[in-house]
Amino acid sequence: MGSIGAIVFEYEEPIEAYEVEFCNEDGETIAQTVLKPEQNAAAL
Repeated sequence: MGSIGAIVFEYEEPIEAYEVEFCNEDGETIAQTVLKPEQNAAAL
C-alpha cells in the first residue's frame, strides 16, 4: 500500500499539475512534490 497525500495546490499553467503533501502518522510532512495527473495512482 502506498502513502496517502493531500493536494495543497492545483496548477493549470503551464500544464495541469498538483502539489501534493505526504505526512507521517504524527502529521509531520515527510515529502512535498508536484505531480501530473497521469503520475497519480488514484483518481484526482
